[in-house]
Amino acid sequence: MTGEDRYRFVNGLCTNKVLDAKPGQVIESCFTTKTGRTVDLTTVVVLDDALLVLCSASRLQHLFQAMDALIFPKDAVQIEDLTLALARFHLVGPKASALVGTAPDGLPAALPGAHEAAAWGSTGLLVSGSGLASPGYTVVVPMRDAVAAWQHLASRVSEVGV
Repeated sequence: MTGEDRYRFVNGLCTNKVLDAKPGQVIESCFTTKTGRTVDLTTVVVLDDALLVLCSASRLQHLFQAMDALIFPKDAVQIEDLTLALARFHLVGPKASALVGTAPDGLPAALPGAHEAAAWGSTGLLVSGSGLASPGYTVVVPMRDAVAAWQHLASRVSEVGV
């Protein structure tokens, strides 16, 4: 989601405060309908120039349509479905931080703190939390880098001894 009204727009649709969020911040929030019914539990990643909303695959179409229907012509908000452009991996458990300690391009990863996101290599994003109560991370990479990221993470499993 881009546009100068993105914070205000999302803040009106979810249960957590997004208005004062800063780049690098991660906000767990429930998106609701205009009557207050739950649409999906999401992770909102605040980027420098956009909000990345990570949602359940089964609720994506419903969430996207609900948001699109609520954008007024004067709202400076644009939404785009990046499902086919991004790959997402969830690493869960006590050794998850060891798995994501380096990126596929060999760059060391600075592990983000709670409710934070950081760069993962030259093209990826490392988000604290896995969408579950268990400790972990979510890795988001461009689809063109998905195979390399998967192979890298799989090779780290044997190194770390998961």
